Amino acid sequence: MTPEIQEVQRIPCPRCNFQIDPVELAKLLPDDVLISERSRRNGLKPRRRQAGPGRPKGVARCPSCLSILSLTELRDHLLPCLTDKFQQFKTSGQIVQLKPIDATEYRDFSVTEVRDEIVVFFKLSNHQYVEVPLRAIRDITPSVNREPALITLRGAMRWREDIQRWRFATE
Repeated sequence: MTPEIQEVQRIPCPRCNFQIDPVELAKLLPDDVLISERSRRNGLKPRRRQAGPGRPKGVARCPSCLSILSLTELRDHLLPCLTDKFQQFKTSGQIVQLKPIDATEYRDFSVTEVRDEIVVFFKLSNHQYVEVPLRAIRDITPSVNREPALITLRGAMRWREDIQRWRFATE
């Protein structure tokens, strides 16, 4: 039994309805167009670059002073350094913004108190106090061009509709 040769089906041109032979059309295309289409169809797309090897093991960066320390040094260094930074924010009366935060256009806070392992923020728009553990501070981006400093949290500021209050949540 011989395999049947299928007849090439001609394609009508969308503009003039002229019947185009796909084989003849493929001959007119540049080789790199055909190669890229073949690789796309075969799943041989060029891979996107992956991230590098990751963070170095055994060291971390202080979110306040940006110094790189070993993990044991960071444990001893973190709380006093963050306490000093937030005391500076408190004495200067600097406005800060927290993220992530539920959708709101009023994101301005000020630091009112730093005690033990907790910093207390005062939300300027609705006059509420919110307590955040110092260990939940992931990063502090200093203020630039009169923009407030940005504090990134491990967790988020959530609006609790049932009590009409802002709360820090770790979930």
